Amino acid sequence: MADPKTVLVTGVSSGIGREVAALFGQKGYRVFGTSRQPERCPEIPEVALLPLDVRSDQSVTECIRAVTQEAGGVDILVNNAGYLILGALEECSDTDAVLQFQTNFFGAFRMVNAVLPGMRERGYGRIVNISSGAADFAMPFEGLYSASKAALNLYTEGLRQELKHTGISASVVQPGFILTSIRENRAAASMNMPAYSIPKDRFEKAYSRYLEKGGNPEKVARTVLRIARAGSPRFRYRVGYDSRLLELRRFLPDWLVQRLVRLYFGID
Repeated sequence: MADPKTVLVTGVSSGIGREVAALFGQKGYRVFGTSRQPERCPEIPEVALLPLDVRSDQSVTECIRAVTQEAGGVDILVNNAGYLILGALEECSDTDAVLQFQTNFFGAFRMVNAVLPGMRERGYGRIVNISSGAADFAMPFEGLYSASKAALNLYTEGLRQELKHTGISASVVQPGFILTSIRENRAAASMNMPAYSIPKDRFEKAYSRYLEKGGNPEKVARTVLRIARAGSPRFRYRVGYDSRLLELRRFLPDWLVQRLVRLYFGID
């Protein structure tokens, strides 16, 4: 690549983020990947690892400063850092909700605000926010996660419209079930109420089955690469058969969608 674009990918310690960073590195881009503990992150060929906690304004500022000093700025930002809290909404504390949104929503918000001045100055930029199929409906026992991803979708849509004539695009990628370590890395809600034990157990078993049959995170990486290469990227990209099925929601009444979700996860 004669004039390689600079790519910054958050959350590259495993799963989707790692695959995205690795693929861009293979394709000749200049890639920086972030992790809260990069010293524990396995090396990725052609990817420079940087420390970053997306919940911290100072950490975000220092990360962008380091990339700018090294490469002149960020051309393509991939906001992938995120995690999931498992539990009924009643089992979640205020702190649970704040932490979920601080990472999944405000983390992306901070990163975008940090890179936009440089992108605007250069008249070019690609912002890719990794959302989820769960943003299209309320996942039982993952309600905070669904809410944070739904907020990320609407934020990205507003951002996209505001940046329409700047040469900067904003897109969301909504994967369905992808085989990653999200199950192992998830956090538990602050409380564990007996009233929810049976349906939550049924949900976990169904969720695990679907996840084990999920797609390869490389599918998501290829989608992000396609966005980076597109002359005019779309707003929304769905990855996986189950994610694309969610488009049917707009044709169904809400009560039926909710019933189908409960049946799908075995809690009805």
